[in-house]
Amino acid sequence: MKDGLKGINVIGVGSPTTEWGKQMIAGSGATGAGSSVWYVFPTAFDGTPIVTATSAETNEAMVVPLGSVGTGSFYVETTSASQNFTWNAMG
Repeated sequence: MKDGLKGINVIGVGSPTTEWGKQMIAGSGATGAGSSVWYVFPTAFDGTPIVTATSAETNEAMVVPLGSVGTGSFYVETTSASQNFTWNAMG
């Protein structure tokens, strides 16, 4: 799994009231031979973050199933094996 991490340690989220002190981490990875992977964050979040994942391959469907995001990791599935993807987590 490759990993190019970038992070922001202070971020404000929310509407209409902004809550400060959240973190955002971004990176990249690849699914395994089984078309899925549990990705472990380099730093755990205080609460469950919001995660987005985008396939780096053309025409590849990708999903982060409901309930598969925790404070320390997330699960992602693709339509075929060994697919590269980028991700963002904020929380």
